Amino acid sequence: MRRNSFAALALASLAGLLSASPVFAQKTKVKVKKTPAASTPAAAAPTPAANAPADDAQQSFRLTPERPKVGEAITLSYSPAGTPVAGKPGVRAVVYSFDLDHLRWVAQDVALRPGPKSGALTGSFTPLAGAGFTAYKFVAADGTTDNHHDQGYFYMLADATRPGLVAAGANMGYGVLRKPDFGLGIPGYFEKYTITSDALFYWLNQELRYHPENGPALMPQFLGALKAYQPDTYQPRARHGLALAGSQPNLREPDLLGIYSGYASVLGDKAKADSLAQVINQRFPQGYLARQAKFSEVNKLREVPQKLAGWEAFLQAYPPEAAYQAPARYAIDYDKIYQDVILLRMSQHDYSALTFYAPRLGYGGLVNMYYKAVQVSIRPGLLTPAQALPYATLLMQRMDALRDQRPPEFAYLSPLEWRQYQAQTSNPWRIHYAGLLAELGQTAEARTYAEQAQRVAQYKLASLNDIQAGLLHAGGAADKAQLQKVLETSVHLNQASPRMLDWLRESYLAAHPGGTGYEQYLAGLQDQTAKTAARADLASKMINKPIADFALRDLDGQLVRLSELRGKTVVLDFWATWCVPCKASFPGMKLAQERFKNDPNVVFLFIDTEETEPDYKAQVRDFLTTKNFPFRVLLDEKAPGGKTLDAVYSQYSKAYQMSGIPQKLIIDPSGSLRFITVGYGGSPSALADEMQAMVELARAAK
Repeated sequence: MRRNSFAALALASLAGLLSASPVFAQKTKVKVKKTPAASTPAAAAPTPAANAPADDAQQSFRLTPERPKVGEAITLSYSPAGTPVAGKPGVRAVVYSFDLDHLRWVAQDVALRPGPKSGALTGSFTPLAGAGFTAYKFVAADGTTDNHHDQGYFYMLADATRPGLVAAGANMGYGVLRKPDFGLGIPGYFEKYTITSDALFYWLNQELRYHPENGPALMPQFLGALKAYQPDTYQPRARHGLALAGSQPNLREPDLLGIYSGYASVLGDKAKADSLAQVINQRFPQGYLARQAKFSEVNKLREVPQKLAGWEAFLQAYPPEAAYQAPARYAIDYDKIYQDVILLRMSQHDYSALTFYAPRLGYGGLVNMYYKAVQVSIRPGLLTPAQALPYATLLMQRMDALRDQRPPEFAYLSPLEWRQYQAQTSNPWRIHYAGLLAELGQTAEARTYAEQAQRVAQYKLASLNDIQAGLLHAGGAADKAQLQKVLETSVHLNQASPRMLDWLRESYLAAHPGGTGYEQYLAGLQDQTAKTAARADLASKMINKPIADFALRDLDGQLVRLSELRGKTVVLDFWATWCVPCKASFPGMKLAQERFKNDPNVVFLFIDTEETEPDYKAQVRDFLTTKNFPFRVLLDEKAPGGKTLDAVYSQYSKAYQMSGIPQKLIIDPSGSLRFITVGYGGSPSALADEMQAMVELARAAK
């Protein structure tokens, strides 16, 4: 930020805003001192507070030079002894620089190596250009973190041009980091630590006291802290400060926006804010307020043609290539515009906008578009898998490209943390993409993506295990050993599909003609401790409630009454043809039903509910036939006076305060409701085990 004279603002900050607070009236000498770690204000140190926040931290953590200046290369020395990472391999540092211009934290990884002192680690780095405050944490290879027992490691950097002063942003960074609920901290840096509102205001006041040139732009933050500190009396001081800030010469747009936000957001003074907005729009007709006003206007439109035309006109008037070069906090959400245009065009069966805007989408937009434009769009009447593949490829390749291009909104993640985050959060779409490639016969590419996804999932997702096993099974003898590993590991983690269990049996029979000992082999693969614990957990959740009778017809028109099934254990599965997790759970339900196929006292009924399409019965028949699900389906009906086919489902949901499908109810032989489950966890084998355990527990209940 610039260095013009704002002496009047500085004086106002001290004499006008703070005179009523004795703790802030303390005078201090200009000297180097240790940065206080206490949550209450202490006397200011307008010089580089370059020591760690507490004596014990100083023993394990220091910087060279002792009082580093802004932009100066720094050597870090760290001793893990006595910290959570002591004795752990792969310890590295993450350095956070406070970016005052954008009010954000920018993280960097710093590799550490053994230093000259026994047990110490050292590493060199240069903080973000212009940053005046840095924070640190230390991370071992297993993810264990040391941030000084939730107290933090910090250094204020010295002003490079004005000896005796800490740099711009030093005091503010120190304050906002330690007050997470103010909204400008490092996400996840602290677990519970926080300072008081008066302490935060103190450090922001110190920022303006020694760097008043930044006062106008920081007015919203400064006044927000003042309001939290003095909620009953802040307004006169806030108005005085805003008036003085507005009287300064040569105000830039960020300065004017800061003052505008003070009036609009902190004081709620619409008249003042509107008056200042006119000035800003006159001086900066292509600036943030003009863009934001048009953005809000178009965003409120609801009709597709008008909204589509509005966004396209907005992009013509305010092209992103010449986007407003203001701090990130004043940025326009172009990702929102691109996504709207893509989806609006898609509603007209036009995917050209996806092709055009995909390379411009941010990470969140890419993830959202993969789900909406690909995953849920592959259905009859919209896209076939082959039609969806080019769009899936475009989006996935863009996600892959961002692996090494950390987006600005994720600057608080170090490059290594960003790659880990990106790998985790993109994995659902990577798995879907691998399955799509496999379905379309693009085996080599499918295997590559499945292997990438498995490095993240570690065999804990049945859907991925099924895809990878299918690719290996089709590969033949060369992939036999790898297939066996996937099958056995998936069974151990209870993340296997029905066909995987079939392949495992085939493999065993090939090696053991006759199949003797297969059940023992299978039980040996399973994690019996986990199964026992899961069963005990279910037993602790068993209920005993009455359940109302119903009479519904099946697909063949036969009437089924729940009361006529007394003496049997009954499993009710509420589902719908439009419900993706419902249908995804059916392989597991098929496994469960097969386990009781020879037991006439266990009955599975699948109640199709909340259907809206006129031909839903035909859709149900087609789905069951195509997928080979041998289920008895009952058809929910309209309640008297109702409009939706959900009479039984709605009755039970209200009675038991449950909502959402798939919803499963397990009823014991006496006719009492014993279990209710909602949703699907993703593993057919785990679902089958859960159903089996609940049936057995319900049957044995007294």
